[in-house]
Amino acid sequence: MKSDLKKEILSLATEDYFGLYEIIWGLNNEFPELSEAKKISRSKKAISELLQEELIQLYKIEVSNEKYVLIPADEIGSFLEKAESWKPGSSYIGFTATLKGE
Repeated sequence: MKSDLKKEILSLATEDYFGLYEIIWGLNNEFPELSEAKKISRSKKAISELLQEELIQLYKIEVSNEKYVLIPADEIGSFLEKAESWKPGSSYIGFTATLKGE
C-alpha cells in the first residue's frame, strides 16, 4: 500500500492541485476498515517522502479568492501535524507536482 499510495498521490499531483483531505477520502473508499489516524499517518509518510524527493510542493489554498501560497520547507512539518490540515474547508492544505515530479 505504501508505494502505491505515493504513486497515487503523485499521479493526482500531476493533474492539478489536490487537498490533503482528498487523500483521506480516497483511502476511506479503499480501506474503510482503517482508522482515520492510520490513514493520516500513512498519508503523512507518503507526502513527506514525496516532498523530500522534491516531487511535490504544499500550498495553503484559499477557496474564496483562489489564492495559492507555497508553504516554506521549514513550516511543512507543523502543517502536516495539524489535524485541520487533513480536513476540507474554505482554506485547506493542498499539493501539486513540481517540474521534477511531472
